[in-house]
Amino acid sequence: MLYLILYAYLTCLSVQLYYMLVMQLKRARDNDQLTHPIVKIHAVVLIAVGVKLYITLNLVFGTLFFLDLPRELEFTKRCQRYLRGREQWPKWGWLLRYRIWLAESVCKHLLDPFDPRGKHC
Repeated sequence: MLYLILYAYLTCLSVQLYYMLVMQLKRARDNDQLTHPIVKIHAVVLIAVGVKLYITLNLVFGTLFFLDLPRELEFTKRCQRYLRGREQWPKWGWLLRYRIWLAESVCKHLLDPFDPRGKHC
């Protein structure tokens, strides 16, 4: 059990680090700073590894965290779906409230601060 908790934490940490890296790569690309071919190749490799981690986070740990099977591959899209459910809050009860609270927390504290636009979800 401890191994599973550690694995979940390290996966989440890795995805967070890759997310920050990709946002930095996006900033560099937008400022035309990714000019050298080696840097572009490294960026593609890093993003490919990050995508695998991102999908794993959503399919495995997102299912455990949200107590719901995914309908989409992207974790962000999943959070956005839950946040759209705010209108149904009184109708669905504690489980939807929990999912909305978790999605809001993840977006506000882990994603939005590192997105160049300031709002990721």
